[in-house]
Amino acid sequence: LLQRDARTLNDYCGHRARLAEGHSLLRQALASAEVGGEPGTRAVLLAFASSLESRRDHYAEAQAMATEGLAAARAVRDAATQKKCLSVLATCTMRLGSLAESRSLLQRALAVAGDSRRPHEEAGLLDNLSTLEKRLGNLDEALRLGIDALAQYRRASDSGGVALCLNNLGS
Repeated sequence: LLQRDARTLNDYCGHRARLAEGHSLLRQALASAEVGGEPGTRAVLLAFASSLESRRDHYAEAQAMATEGLAAARAVRDAATQKKCLSVLATCTMRLGSLAESRSLLQRALAVAGDSRRPHEEAGLLDNLSTLEKRLGNLDEALRLGIDALAQYRRASDSGGVALCLNNLGS
């Protein structure tokens, strides 16, 4: 229940720009999980907390939480949470100017196997990687990845993702 609530809280706070509130509530949930939660719960909470921290531009804290969450997710073999943590780490490193490291993290996130593969998540990773390749001057690779991302967004019926991807391809 706590994991599902964390996902809902992350989505709610993220879409409504209530990031500080989400941060506070996820911190409380993390404290509760330490007292007696399931092993995978801490990983999920850290992944969502790191995502909110990244969106608040608190990259050092986001990186620390995502790194800890990644280790916890690996321990319980939670592929979806590993992907989330790798994606947060990639965002942080890109914002801090380490484009090569960000590329490596995004590629690792795409390579994480398992039942967690959802078209809209994969599309987001491909779209981010496409944008990164464009920044690195690899325009052919950026175009290929962007077209792949667009196909995934369409497969997921994600009209917002389609619009974002078309904007990224056109800029």
